[in-house]
Amino acid sequence: MADGTQPAERLSKPAAPAGEHIPEAWSPDGRTLAFLRLLASSSFTGFVRGGSLSTLSAAGGVVKSYGDTTRMSAFSPDGKWLAYTSAEAGNRFEIFVQSFPASGAKYQISTEGGAWPLWSPDGTELHYSTDFGLHLAALDIRTEPTFVVGKPVALPIEALVGGGLARNYDVTPSRQFVIVRAAGAADANQSWMQQINVVLNWQEELKQRVPTR
Repeated sequence: MADGTQPAERLSKPAAPAGEHIPEAWSPDGRTLAFLRLLASSSFTGFVRGGSLSTLSAAGGVVKSYGDTTRMSAFSPDGKWLAYTSAEAGNRFEIFVQSFPASGAKYQISTEGGAWPLWSPDGTELHYSTDFGLHLAALDIRTEPTFVVGKPVALPIEALVGGGLARNYDVTPSRQFVIVRAAGAADANQSWMQQINVVLNWQEELKQRVPTR
């Protein structure tokens, strides 16, 4: 348990000795873990390494795969949707949203590349990185009574995700972004020396750049 009162419990084991399982997101009810299964024999180039997004039932250990090119997942706040990155539509990663548990309802969100999706705390927006991880974009999203997405808008924030396997940003309940980035912009993709930047009042700057009618 997270409070340290019980010993650690192993939830998964790679089929190959050199394989890797990388946790990505817990469902809001704590019953399902989304994780990335990396292939032992594959090479690593930026985000591209052979592997697949899978979900694991914490209670029964049942594993379900979401495809060979899927990764970078995030559950919606209500736990009914799973956003992830996939190359299934072509030669680059795009953002998709699929119902959870999977029922066949799946939607492509981005069309010009995207990675590391993240839901807003109230589930009304979806954020993701663009331009090979250099910037963030956001769009309005509605799942009830029908699934509707708005037009992506570039945020005045440099995400500098780089080529890592972990999302380097999050958003607080008050909609402030917290971003871990390299101390020097010149070596953002190489440096392991990182710092935390908190972006305040980004919504006001966004309104100035994209006036609402």
